[in-house]
Amino acid sequence: MTVTDPIQQMPIRNQEDLQRAVSLVKQRIRKREEDLEERWEQLPEAAAQTMIEAAVPMFLGNRLASVALRMGKKVVYKLLDKFLGPSS
Repeated sequence: MTVTDPIQQMPIRNQEDLQRAVSLVKQRIRKREEDLEERWEQLPEAAAQTMIEAAVPMFLGNRLASVALRMGKKVVYKLLDKFLGPSS
C-alpha cells in the first residue's frame, strides 16, 4: 500500500473505526476485481491485435522480398541475354 492510502492514515480507535476501515477495504477490493474483469474481457482482443500486428509486417516483408527477388532475377537474365547473347 502507498503512504497516501486512507486506510493507513486512519487510526482505528474503536469498533466503528474498524468497521469503516473494513468497508473501505472491501470497496477497494471490489473496484480492483471490476478492473481485472474488464482487462480479462479485453485480453482475447488485445492478443489477436498483437498477433496481427506482428504477423502482417513479417508477411509483407516476405512478400516484398519474394517480389524483389523475382524482379531481380528477370533483370539479371535480361542483362545476361544482352551481354552474352540468348542462351540456346
